[in-house]
Amino acid sequence: NHKGKLLWKKEYGPEWYETYGGPRSTPTILNDLVYFESGQGTVFCYNGNTGEKIWSVDLLKKFNAGNITWGMAESLLIEGDRLYCTPGGKENNIVALNRFTGETIWTSPGNSQPSAYCSPIYVRHNKAELIVTMTAESIIGVDALTGEFYWQVPQFQGNKIHANNPVYSEGIIYCSSDNARTNSGLAALKLSADGKNVTLLWRNETFRNLMGGIIVNGDYIYGARYLKKVW
Repeated sequence: NHKGKLLWKKEYGPEWYETYGGPRSTPTILNDLVYFESGQGTVFCYNGNTGEKIWSVDLLKKFNAGNITWGMAESLLIEGDRLYCTPGGKENNIVALNRFTGETIWTSPGNSQPSAYCSPIYVRHNKAELIVTMTAESIIGVDALTGEFYWQVPQFQGNKIHANNPVYSEGIIYCSSDNARTNSGLAALKLSADGKNVTLLWRNETFRNLMGGIIVNGDYIYGARYLKKVW
């Protein structure tokens, strides 16, 4: 509470225990409900006032997906009654769940690439509603209402880490990853009027922003540069 007194705590089950053990996602809070995803790939919904578990879904088991090198990591996206997440399965790549019950609304095959530590964003572009995220080797866009897969653009990082959420501004999507080889770094994608296609406006492969994200402000993009320490 406001005096710093612990109101409740709950054990939610097995957590990631290998490299860098423990949870790796920021909870999403809407009204009195708290949502989060464990490193083992289970999504939970709790009552924020009482700590009562409302529902949980094992993404990896239910959607036939595999965990990734450092454990599942995404901050869950909510828009309306829908909760979006990225199991990264070949057939169930991105999914939308009912945020009150955990029931599946739709699943999308996306581009069938594994999840990549990226938190998805909701984009309202003209009349289009999109979910944009990054999977192991791509930036992808799907219809937020149906899950229809629209487009993908190559985006590479040596360890398949895309820990920064995309940023949308004035019809352009910006995605930043650590530099690996071609088709990496910071990319700017211009959406078509209907959102079903994108055009690569430019790519800066010397900008190496592994995590921490970017900020778009007017004509400028701000972000930290990733420097690898040599031992």
